[in-house]
Amino acid sequence: MHFTWKNGERIAHRGRGVTRDVSSRGMFLLALGSHPPPGCLVWVEAFVPLESGATLELKAKAHVIRVEPANEGELGGGFAVAGKSTMIHRGTLQVVR
Repeated sequence: MHFTWKNGERIAHRGRGVTRDVSSRGMFLLALGSHPPPGCLVWVEAFVPLESGATLELKAKAHVIRVEPANEGELGGGFAVAGKSTMIHRGTLQVVR
């Protein structure tokens, strides 16, 4: 999973991570490094391999609503986002929310 955001000076940042929870209203991501601050608008992109061999593509624009610091020995910590818009692609199927 990849995510991007801009800081207060409008400088673009990019991060990688994994998702812990996904719902129709948002998701929680564990960052493998730095993560966006609370209130920030973030763009998330993920590719999920399916048993059929196809790939499900998820793209979301969301606001960071909560940040959790890293536990000792962990990288980056995590953050929760609430969806502003979501796109899901699988082959020719497209779902937009």
